Amino acid sequence: MSSNNSSGAEFLCMVQDCTANPLASRGNPMRHTENQHSPLISWVKMPCDKVLKSNPYSNRRHSMGYSNVLCKGYEGLGEPFLAPDDYKKDLVQLIVNARGFKNPQDAVLSCLSADSYARFLHHELAIPGTNNLATFTQVPLQLATENPHCWHKANRYIDDWR
Repeated sequence: MSSNNSSGAEFLCMVQDCTANPLASRGNPMRHTENQHSPLISWVKMPCDKVLKSNPYSNRRHSMGYSNVLCKGYEGLGEPFLAPDDYKKDLVQLIVNARGFKNPQDAVLSCLSADSYARFLHHELAIPGTNNLATFTQVPLQLATENPHCWHKANRYIDDWR
């Protein structure tokens, strides 16, 4: 039982196999579910091009303490966008920086297309090392393009996914 909860009530997460500590009545079960179990994570792109998880308090701290001229004293909360929960910060930062899109959401959507193609290669064509976007770059594209039937099937799969 939590020491700061006078009523003695504890709320367990209703998601199967969640190992979170019981939430106190003052806790926010909705926030826990959104932050821990959502398939999408909310991110923001700051003026200095750094990506941060969407949290108004952290984003303001970044603006107050950051020495970069672009973010120093920045009053906004950054440009919001969504990314899948299995995309870690380093990958999201790489996507936003490398894609050349003005809008970070467009960059992420572009990578989702490539990610679905990589998953298709791994699951449907049994090409090893293509189970996600991070390892997709390790496999030469000629493996997929050597057989025109496979290439057509992969493109059809991506079109169906969109």
